[in-house]
Amino acid sequence: KLIKSEKLDTLPILGYSGDDIIEVDPNDVHCFFIEGKKLYAAMDGRTLLIKHRLYELESLLDQGFIKINQSTLANIKKIERFSVSIGAALTVHFKCGRKDYVSRRQVKYVKERFGIK
Repeated sequence: KLIKSEKLDTLPILGYSGDDIIEVDPNDVHCFFIEGKKLYAAMDGRTLLIKHRLYELESLLDQGFIKINQSTLANIKKIERFSVSIGAALTVHFKCGRKDYVSRRQVKYVKERFGIK
């Protein structure tokens, strides 16, 4: 069954959870991430399978999303905080409780975007 989102002001993305197909509002997504060669959307309280490629979403989504590593697109508004770990690596903490790292390639860009010194 199709569960329709009330917010349709941005790109319609379909998420799959069991037998449900849910229209996903990118504003509700904390991050899109690849795990086991599949793309998922982490949201409050649930994770949905997304049948797109990460690079497709990256080109379609607005400046509200930032690529933090090779397999994760983060929603800037859903980042709770950053922490510095060994070797000055950055860890991103999302409001949903998920954590991910910023790759060495992306550190400079992420720091510039958030004004981190």
